[in-house]
Amino acid sequence: MEGTALGLGVAGLTFQFFHVGEMAYKILGEIRDVPRDAVDHQVSFILQRQRYESWAQAVGLDADHPTQFDDTHRDHLTVIATAIDILTHVCDLLTDVKPLVKIHGLRPLTKGRLDEDFSDLQRVEHANSVSIWDLNAGQDEKDRRPNNLMVVQQQLSWMRRIRWGLRDKSQFATLVKKLSVLNDGLRDILPSWARNTYDRYLLINQPADMNGLDMMAKDNTITARYATPAYALAANIKKSVAEQLRPPASRAPLSTKPAHRINPVSITLPSSDEEPSTSRVVAMAGDDKVVIEFKDFRQTDLQAARRRENRIKALVALLQIKPKPSSYRILDCRGYITRSTKHSHGYGMVFDFPKNLKDDGNAKYDTLESMLAKPGEEESSITFSLDSRFRLAAILAASVAELHAADWLHYNITSSNILCFSADETRSLGSAYLSGFEFDGYDDPKKISEPALHNTYRHPNYQLPLRSQTKYERSYDIYSVGIVLIEIFLWKQIGCFREEDMDANAFRLHLQEKVVPTIGFYMGKEYEQVVQFCLDTELLGIGSDEGKSLTEAFSRKVVAVLERW
Repeated sequence: MEGTALGLGVAGLTFQFFHVGEMAYKILGEIRDVPRDAVDHQVSFILQRQRYESWAQAVGLDADHPTQFDDTHRDHLTVIATAIDILTHVCDLLTDVKPLVKIHGLRPLTKGRLDEDFSDLQRVEHANSVSIWDLNAGQDEKDRRPNNLMVVQQQLSWMRRIRWGLRDKSQFATLVKKLSVLNDGLRDILPSWARNTYDRYLLINQPADMNGLDMMAKDNTITARYATPAYALAANIKKSVAEQLRPPASRAPLSTKPAHRINPVSITLPSSDEEPSTSRVVAMAGDDKVVIEFKDFRQTDLQAARRRENRIKALVALLQIKPKPSSYRILDCRGYITRSTKHSHGYGMVFDFPKNLKDDGNAKYDTLESMLAKPGEEESSITFSLDSRFRLAAILAASVAELHAADWLHYNITSSNILCFSADETRSLGSAYLSGFEFDGYDDPKKISEPALHNTYRHPNYQLPLRSQTKYERSYDIYSVGIVLIEIFLWKQIGCFREEDMDANAFRLHLQEKVVPTIGFYMGKEYEQVVQFCLDTELLGIGSDEGKSLTEAFSRKVVAVLERW
């Protein structure tokens, strides 16, 4: 490698191509004079920009992580060469002014003699087959890509001087389709674990404004053509969460269906002889098995009860959105039932069994907690392979990351709220689902019978008696994930590691200094570090950020590591 390629290095050359495309996307993302009937094409273009930037984040090519790409791909030069070829096409497509005007429906709003200005520019030479990293390649072939970089940089310097408007929406749609194909190519060259990371970054980077989310959620239009079905489903979830979080005074009518109240007569609950009183039961809804999760409260004044019911309904409205991305690992919710006694009033959320088990009369579930070794036991009588446990860890972490991408917090992640379904008596970790969602981040003093052990899963800043005054943060969910990861890796309930006289902060320190290092001893320092990141998110290097940056770092440094197992 000589000349420009030698000076930049492999990663540097790739980054420079990406940066040219990034700048061009930004310029054309601000086109003006867009007719109302062409706004969906503009949104489609913005989606392609998000896909492009999400790919760069997934491979570590963004400015925040400039060395990750080189570290990950230095032994995969064919992949790098292919990536550079695709990036060259993207850059040429977005920066070559004449085709933008004549073929792709744009028009310059800046006055100037374009034909004269661009007549002498060198053209991009697209490589077809021979890799420049091949030792047998000729010097001309080795110089092709570095020369192309200089060409697209020059084209960018010209096109950025122009303010752009839209001339022909159908031609502009052709440009978007070409960009979509190229983005497909960038995703296809990724290994499977990196594709998962890419897909999550795409969800994290979804627009935050309601109009943009509304367009993205229409899966029969934009996203069906230019992204994945899961992207549209996630946009719908994110839009619904955003609606729920709005102050009531400024809240528009909700687009989600209202929570469905089910007639209790249609549900057959187990008798007290068949199953003890519990917050979760298996029942029958007609011929279908369902899971019902109860939340019981002491009888209180009418106004407080009404507020509580409204919050339950808001949670049910989110849970009953169908379909949901499969990676969310959330059961479909049919609605809710109510039950009352002399001293309490309860709400039961009714969930279907997983689709692949709905017609299986022997289908059942075990909680993760029930399969772990209990305090006082040396080991559990129920065991699984290390592969199965790592897959469960990855499923859990990925689910939480995608929920957070939609600004949806769980509030109650514990091993008792991870349901592992199976078709028969043979237990399985492969069909695991999150349950036990709470309806907001604040404790309700009227809530009945919350197990004290669940405090062990909560961040020290959010444990009783402080939590009624504490705003719930997404880092608290991640802390709970860390506790469950300890249980999965060491296959013991978290209570096995806590002494009676330990307060919340002392227990956290004990985990960090004594317990988590044993994970490193048995499984490697990388997995020890994953758990440490969860127990103290400031180790992720994003300070005290509780928003998008935290979700990105959690996806990159925790979820992606688990998925590479």
